[in-house]
Amino acid sequence: MTDQCKEFCQKLSDYLDGRLEENVCVLIEQHLEVCPPCGLMYESLRTAVEICRKGVTDDIPEEMARELKTYLRAHCRGSDH
Repeated sequence: MTDQCKEFCQKLSDYLDGRLEENVCVLIEQHLEVCPPCGLMYESLRTAVEICRKGVTDDIPEEMARELKTYLRAHCRGSDH
């Protein structure tokens, strides 16, 4: 995991909530375009947030849960969050 990926992981929730400055959002969006693992992380978290906002109580699809767990194990170890 690169330093940029670690920084991305740490700011992802704020990005999804619209709490970051525009210039930081642009940097994150540029990173998403070139980093498939971070793109997967973003899509997984975005979907989870959307489900929570809607109050849906169904489980997330097994494939998504597996992919998210695999990504987190491989790329977010050692981050502070």
